[in-house]
Amino acid sequence: MLEPLTLDVFDGKAILGKSVFSIDPELPSISGILSFSLSDLDLSKLPVQSEQFNLKGAVQMDFPRVELTPDEIITEGKAELEMFDTSILVENIHFTKPFTKNRTISCDVKFEDLNLEMLTDSIPFGKVTGILKGEVKDLAISYGQPERFILSLESIKKKKVPQKFSVGAVNDLSIISSGEGSAVASNKGFTRFISEFGYEKIGIYCSLKNDMFTLRGTIREKGVEYLVKRSWLFGISVVNKKTRNRIRFKDMTSRLKRIGQSEGATTKKKDL
Repeated sequence: MLEPLTLDVFDGKAILGKSVFSIDPELPSISGILSFSLSDLDLSKLPVQSEQFNLKGAVQMDFPRVELTPDEIITEGKAELEMFDTSILVENIHFTKPFTKNRTISCDVKFEDLNLEMLTDSIPFGKVTGILKGEVKDLAISYGQPERFILSLESIKKKKVPQKFSVGAVNDLSIISSGEGSAVASNKGFTRFISEFGYEKIGIYCSLKNDMFTLRGTIREKGVEYLVKRSWLFGISVVNKKTRNRIRFKDMTSRLKRIGQSEGATTKKKDL
């Protein structure tokens, strides 16, 4: 049995509650029951920062019960990431084969009122403004890469919050959805005078299972499937042309590596 232990971690405070462990020296293996909490960990202090990803925010965790066995770790409670002007809730956290190289972590993620401008300013993607809600069900990660998930995203209208895509963001989303190059040429026709496009709605569904990635638009009108539906003035739509197309996840990873390199991407940091 271990008495409660408190540690300072990246400007936050971690508390390991009273814990009971049993050790089998013949296997060897360890089992136990414990509680764990974490408050105000500063994401910007983590040693994983890079030029591509600029993480800012705080992490809170509250797990009143954690059951540890050689084969799995089961948690009761939740973690919250306070970032992008909202709280991202992570629940049902579960580890399988936690002490092996092929360990898998699974969880569910949900968020509302996520600030797209803050998000796209923190990742290699063209600039988007607006508010987003979404959830990730049955997310599983093995060897540091996603193994399966079901993701749904939907934009939410808010007063005085513009809904706009930069040229670079439109092109980046086109690469993800079709693998094709720039959807908008910023130096041709009328688009040379426009650095942004308004949108009415974002609706995206995607899933990963058995190494197959599927992307669908949830906005459907007159037989057309939209990932992004245009607004009436200087708007642009992103159509999912390959509605029945499924690709290998490694091919989707290849597309993601091209993000931020499309024509118009340099407009990202400009004010919309």
